[in-house]
Amino acid sequence: MSNLAWNSRNQDTIGKLLPQLIDLCNHDEEPVRSHATNTLANALFYHEGNRRRFGLYLRCITTFIRLIADKSQSNKVLENACRVLGSATHNDAVALQAGTLGAIPLLVHLSQSRSVGVQRASAFALGNLAVHDVHKRMIIEANGIESMTKLSASDCRETAKYAKHMLDILADLSRSEEIEAKRVKYGVQGLLYLCEGVDEYDNQGNVLPKQPGFQALACDELAIEATKSTKSRLDIVHHDGHKILVTLLSNSILQKDLPEVRQVQQRSLWALRSITKGGDQFQDICGANDTIDVVVRILKFHFPKVSSEDRTIVHDGLKVSLVQSSDVCEASLGFLFALCSNHEKNSRRTIQRGLKTLLLMANESDDALRELVVHLLEVMGPYSWIVCSNCKSKEKGGSCCSKCGHTLRERM
Repeated sequence: MSNLAWNSRNQDTIGKLLPQLIDLCNHDEEPVRSHATNTLANALFYHEGNRRRFGLYLRCITTFIRLIADKSQSNKVLENACRVLGSATHNDAVALQAGTLGAIPLLVHLSQSRSVGVQRASAFALGNLAVHDVHKRMIIEANGIESMTKLSASDCRETAKYAKHMLDILADLSRSEEIEAKRVKYGVQGLLYLCEGVDEYDNQGNVLPKQPGFQALACDELAIEATKSTKSRLDIVHHDGHKILVTLLSNSILQKDLPEVRQVQQRSLWALRSITKGGDQFQDICGANDTIDVVVRILKFHFPKVSSEDRTIVHDGLKVSLVQSSDVCEASLGFLFALCSNHEKNSRRTIQRGLKTLLLMANESDDALRELVVHLLEVMGPYSWIVCSNCKSKEKGGSCCSKCGHTLRERM
């Protein structure tokens, strides 16, 4: 089948059997995994339709991240897995998925393998990932320049070619003004389209709907935009950016709990926090409707998982960090702090809807999270009173109103 997969007509047929082929890539027998990964690598070669299928079927990218992170795999499986990622990441959506899930440090590590085939395939994959500005910095931080410099002197012509190509791309690392120009071109509305998961954007057919990688990057850009000026924040609010981000958060709770989904949640909360920091006006806007309810639901969902989570994938001593429940909890608390700081209405809402959850976290969290929770509770403390339903006076405690003697029953 791997030989048949070079033919374009056969590639389309094989692409329709992608779920079954992924099952074979996870097979217990090494020869089966080797031939299955080779077949898929060939089927993705110059076939954009199969690359899109690969991106839409999330199990594909996670399967190959696990394969390249597994040091027990044979060199042939690792080479084929890198070839798969190299071909698939010609598609922008798949490239962003791979970068989000930690493929870059794993590929840089594999580029130092003794196997010429693994070196060549990993350099090929890194070259396609390096096209994206967001990945260039990741490659540099993972010591990719050092690895590619060594491979550029390889006796294998293809390996040297791929390594030199990647070094040329990294040499063109976008300056801040170039990134700013892109943001100006697409505008706030375009970023919000990506957050919402519009089918196509700017006539780029390879942008797939509701890709977590795109959504996370769009949230990052919105957070940057919101820190620029009050006018930028008003522009985001004018386009209902705060509502779109809250909807994105609310919908994410219904999805499967995966690292890329948690990353979208974290980045959405960061963007909301950046908008809220504009002052009372933005605290009023962002704290309205069901925003606080959604954030409390996020905390209730993730906090029970914090104590048992595994924060990294380990490959030959190389640790690849993933966005975990504790990161989402930290981002949630940061946003609530921005909402409630010197703001009576938001503090009262948070006390009413999330006090039990926050007290539980204060008692059972690790030191880092507990400190954040305690800080938030201290900010809300001055607004923690009981409202007398009779005379509307604000009572610090007790069972009866100190002014009219009415029984206190309603606690906000």
